[in-house]
Amino acid sequence: MLVILGNEVSGIDKKILKISDYIIEIPKLGEVKESLNVSICFSIFASYLSFKDKFSKTV
Repeated sequence: MLVILGNEVSGIDKKILKISDYIIEIPKLGEVKESLNVSICFSIFASYLSFKDKFSKTV
């Protein structure tokens, strides 16, 4: 697994997005684009993976 994190404003290059298997975007309310930094985004993603793995084994 390779995780590529992009800038809040400019995002990830379209060439990278085209060859990606999955694209995940963290939704934000309003027009604020510069409120999350990369470490917070990765923390949200890592937590998601942890919970997904934990609960998929119990169901």
